[in-house]
Amino acid sequence: MSAASIRRAAAVHPISDLQIEYSLISRGLISGHWRKGGSGAPDFRSLSPRFQDGNVERNLTLVEALRKVADAKGVTLI
Repeated sequence: MSAASIRRAAAVHPISDLQIEYSLISRGLISGHWRKGGSGAPDFRSLSPRFQDGNVERNLTLVEALRKVADAKGVTLI
């Protein structure tokens, strides 16, 4: 859901809760199993803002920071 969609909905009725996206692809990014460049074949990830140029690099940097915390605690990312 985009910010514009939420604004349109809020104009009709106050929003008290919003379910966040649950995506196995996003979970794959956070797990550290996904790497930029993968198979090289274009797929639906190219449409997702978190996988577009610039964002994917920042997100992978965050994943690596999260991995360091997990390693220090002796746990996995997922």
